[in-house]
Amino acid sequence: MNVQQKEHLMRFLALPLLGLLACGQTPKFDMSKFDRAKVAEYLRHAELWVPQLEVTIDDPKPVRSLPGYFAMSAHIGMNGQSFPDENYLISADSRYIFKGDAFPVSGNAFQENVDKIRTTDQPFWGKPGAPLQIVVFGDFQCPICKEEAKMMEGDMKKEFGDQVQVYFEDYPLDSIHPWAHVAALAGRCVYKENHDAFWKFHDWSYENQSSINPENFSAKFKEFASQNKLDAAKLSQCVDSKATEPEVARTHNEGRALGVDGTPTLFINGRRLKGTPWPSLQRVLRVELAHKSSGSIEDAVRYRELLPE
Repeated sequence: MNVQQKEHLMRFLALPLLGLLACGQTPKFDMSKFDRAKVAEYLRHAELWVPQLEVTIDDPKPVRSLPGYFAMSAHIGMNGQSFPDENYLISADSRYIFKGDAFPVSGNAFQENVDKIRTTDQPFWGKPGAPLQIVVFGDFQCPICKEEAKMMEGDMKKEFGDQVQVYFEDYPLDSIHPWAHVAALAGRCVYKENHDAFWKFHDWSYENQSSINPENFSAKFKEFASQNKLDAAKLSQCVDSKATEPEVARTHNEGRALGVDGTPTLFINGRRLKGTPWPSLQRVLRVELAHKSSGSIEDAVRYRELLPE
């Protein structure tokens, strides 16, 4: 979005919002004026989506930070393959649709993302309740994920220590990584059996990326289980029965709703980052920590300006 578009968006938002606030009203969405098929065709034209794409539009949902506007997602797929959702805002009367991020000036600028993330019963390391809450959407066959994991468990842990808590969520890229999905199922099976052992599996998967393939994954997974004194037969049965498919599907759907379109994707206190090298990640973590500590945007900006490029 360029400067002119941003200015237009701000003008577009300001007048109706000021009117709503002055009247103290929070209008409801008028479903009688919502033509789902028409909206899908409009977006297909506006976004230049090819005819082969299948487009499904969700019912609009209220946006807490923008009274009078509603969140609307378009689910996109083709030939059984799903793509990341496209998210929009739509006015209560269905007259205007726009795309972009809305940031509340007070509180967490990324609260909408935080509200979409579920970390309950997800593998994590670090100090619970730490000021830097990091959620990683990863794929065990992804080479960049392997390097990111090394960086986080090395440089990041060394500098930030108990100021971070890191969660892992599965986001296997099935279309390009043929054994990533079964590895995600296996990881969840290990986690159900022994929470601490999950991180051994996590590291083992990345360390052995070059030697694992779809044909030998089962045998290698049994070797991993035996070497780590886990019940290999029980874990293999768990994977073969796809007992953990619902958990993998849940995190994948969560990632799509958050706009994840590749791995690794990190959310730091809700702020989305993709495949970030250490100097850039270090900078963001320092800024976020300064803002979290002071609660002042101005302090965080001043802190950021002092950091080396």
